[in-house]
Amino acid sequence: MNTKKIIEIVAILIAIVGVAYWFTVMRPTQQAREQALDTTQAIEQVVENTLSVAPETNPATAAVPAVNPLEKTNPFKNEYENPFK
Repeated sequence: MNTKKIIEIVAILIAIVGVAYWFTVMRPTQQAREQALDTTQAIEQVVENTLSVAPETNPATAAVPAVNPLEKTNPFKNEYENPFK
């Protein structure tokens, strides 16, 4: 036999063994699927419980008074009169 043919046959056999190994050993079992499903459901419950508590959107509304900055910036608003009016 030619060495090139032997290398091709060995490569094909390695590929077949790899595919067989994947489908027999590496495939997840039913127990692993159920465990993943339980974990997913637990995570969904935790997320739903945390998202149901909505924080106040602006906690500083009670602490900060409503002040118009344009009224407070000019201390001479009522005392200065424009002579050209």
